[in-house]
Amino acid sequence: MQLFLNFMFVKCLQTVQANNKAERLLLNDPALIMERLTQLENTVQQQAATIQTQAQQIHQLQNEVNSSARNAEILKFNHVKTNTGGAYDVVTGVFIAPKAGTYHFTSVVYTRGNDDALVQLNKNQDLLLRGYSVGTTHAESHTMHAIVALQKGDHIYVQHRGGSSDAVLGDSHSSFSGFLISE
Repeated sequence: MQLFLNFMFVKCLQTVQANNKAERLLLNDPALIMERLTQLENTVQQQAATIQTQAQQIHQLQNEVNSSARNAEILKFNHVKTNTGGAYDVVTGVFIAPKAGTYHFTSVVYTRGNDDALVQLNKNQDLLLRGYSVGTTHAESHTMHAIVALQKGDHIYVQHRGGSSDAVLGDSHSSFSGFLISE
């Protein structure tokens, strides 16, 4: 057993010495350093391209998911440009008031093709406004504005109210925004 342990110790020591020698050789060989840097650059570029492709696929899938609104479904505006304070939840499509005050909300909904869109702006479970776009041309839109007093934790969202699916145009065509006017 002692002989085996001595053999393993010698083998491990030889491996460590070989690795240290390889590292010293690498540091003394500029061509090898450049080759390794080039390999790393190529790997980083490939990974960046993969990430970009995956981001495009995610964006496309989000648009497909949000392209058709069904009865009582909350519309999710997934291309968020500004969300100071994080009060808008991109997953649920709901704005949750971070503090009590008077807020202003605007929603613009575009229809796709000749489809209609029936939506409403809700505070918690209560209807605030109804909107309707008649799809008579390539795309039609409607805009809803509301000034509303909210308590901390109140929910504001745009919800489909039709009896069938409506084609809502996403990808920065439709929008939902809100801001605090006064506390």
